[in-house]
Amino acid sequence: MNSTDYILSLCALNKWLESLENKADSNIEDRKTIHEVSECFNNVFNKFSEIYKDETGMEPPDNFCEVMLYNKGVRDKGSTHLLFKREVTLPQDVITLVRQLVAKNEYIKLKSPFEFVGYSGQIYLNIEEAEALIELAIIEQKKALLKYPNYDRSLESYSSEHEMQILDIQQGLYDKVVLSVTKVFKEFDKTCLI
Repeated sequence: MNSTDYILSLCALNKWLESLENKADSNIEDRKTIHEVSECFNNVFNKFSEIYKDETGMEPPDNFCEVMLYNKGVRDKGSTHLLFKREVTLPQDVITLVRQLVAKNEYIKLKSPFEFVGYSGQIYLNIEEAEALIELAIIEQKKALLKYPNYDRSLESYSSEHEMQILDIQQGLYDKVVLSVTKVFKEFDKTCLI
């Protein structure tokens, strides 16, 4: 296989994923297929990333998707939407919590990637879903800061209960989501995730 074969394979898998995700009446079988096709996409992408490195003159894997979309004309004119999914590994407790938050708050943008997740802790996100997941973690952190304002030991009204609640969110959901997502989506600037 040459680079064109990989690119065409990835484009075809991505188109299939897009059509499955756009189905109005997705059922459990569709979600399983989405999961399987996402895994296949990531396997092909990982193989491509292993073979084509900077020294071969190919684009680095981190911006491969964007380069591929421009080069092959897959991107809609004026669209900044990158459809390609990448595998992100999260602890099972974080996946469970995110699923609950997505259902409770009806976060439509995160519904699809969290509908069918196996016990492996792997989810497949495109760049918009990854950004939405980070936003969810930031929102939960901000909500905790509003709800437990007396977490700082320098305050007269300091509460160890408030500190524990803030640490639970900070070291749990927030850190695990941000670290896991930015490890895969290197285009996110960690310094901007406050």
